[in-house]
Amino acid sequence: SNPRVNYSRLAYHFEKGGVYHSAARYYMLAADRAIDTYAYHEALKNARQGIELLALIDETDTRPIKAQFLVKMIASHSMLGDYNVAIELASQSESYCQDLIKNRPAFPSNSTLGTLLNQIDTINRHLLLIDERIADYPLSVDVPLEIQREKLIKEEELKKLKDQVSKEQALGKRQLYAGEILLGECYRWLGYCNMHKAS
Repeated sequence: SNPRVNYSRLAYHFEKGGVYHSAARYYMLAADRAIDTYAYHEALKNARQGIELLALIDETDTRPIKAQFLVKMIASHSMLGDYNVAIELASQSESYCQDLIKNRPAFPSNSTLGTLLNQIDTINRHLLLIDERIADYPLSVDVPLEIQREKLIKEEELKKLKDQVSKEQALGKRQLYAGEILLGECYRWLGYCNMHKAS
């Protein structure tokens, strides 16, 4: 994303102009940027505004977009330490994503998308294991740099894979496979919250 672009302001202007789909897209980008810069309250605000906006979009199915906003809210609440709220949202999102998966057309697991989704699931599981290792360290002890580096590398791999999935979806497939990706993220954040609640 372009650091010089104010996505929240763009979203606001599109919303006022009645161009709701573009407004939702910019609220999504604003939430992403807020999470990347640790501004989790700002991310929650943008995600909530995006979800409210979806009710105004005259389309047959905005569920995949809503699911993406929900996952951003789960991540933000998790990082703010609001574990109970995050767990409740993740539980709601889990059934939401399962419904998305159930109602989408089948695709072969060896297709491009199938391969990408399997790789994303593997990385999500790996990140959960890293989070478990980090949770083992007391708050007074710095997490070793190699573990921090490993997490950053895996998160960058995850981002690249999601970008590839977005390109595949842009080739006429739209958001049909969002459920698999978002479900994996829900499970990851559920695991994160449960570990930190227990520690």
